[in-house]
Amino acid sequence: MSTAKLLALEKLRDALAVKVKNELNAAAFGNTAIADPLGQVVACKVVIGAAKLLAATELDHGATRRAPAPTRRGAGRTLRARPSQRCSRIGA
Repeated sequence: MSTAKLLALEKLRDALAVKVKNELNAAAFGNTAIADPLGQVVACKVVIGAAKLLAATELDHGATRRAPAPTRRGAGRTLRARPSQRCSRIGA
């Protein structure tokens, strides 16, 4: 993953987190209104979306360089008891 891109996302995330934290503290303890709360939510979602896009892009590019992940035999199957293992009555 590009270190520069990760650092840029980290700086955006940290700046946004500080702003949100300060405004929440001011609202809670100073009885002040939060400036543009919807805009802050959108900004948070943009940062999260950018991180997901960066991760997905890296996974796409890295797929040709990495060996496939090992799979477990029978993974995802629902296990059912054999008739001889089933309880014939509750509490048995």
